[in-house]
Amino acid sequence: MCESVEVSRILYLYKMMYVFYLFLFMVFCLYAYFTLRMTRNIKASPILSDSKKMFHIVMVWLIPFAWYYLVKGLIISNMTTMTKGERNKINGRKGGFYESGKGIYG
Repeated sequence: MCESVEVSRILYLYKMMYVFYLFLFMVFCLYAYFTLRMTRNIKASPILSDSKKMFHIVMVWLIPFAWYYLVKGLIISNMTTMTKGERNKINGRKGGFYESGKGIYG
């Protein structure tokens, strides 16, 4: 009777270890997915210099989820095309002066 309790306890511990390792594997998969996706987004960013890109890539791999959400807004918001209306809204202009091509004398 004592042996059956020991065996059931050992089986319970093996099941718990299995669940724990399965959880670690799932966290690692999420980590790899988000860091690879963000690394690709950082490399494609036209607004960052090469040194800034390298810094952000290293930080995404070191502090994965927190840095991902910090940089995500910076990178993704700047990957869209700015329209004339958006630019004027940011600069506080109602319109703008556009040269006719004649210069100042014509």
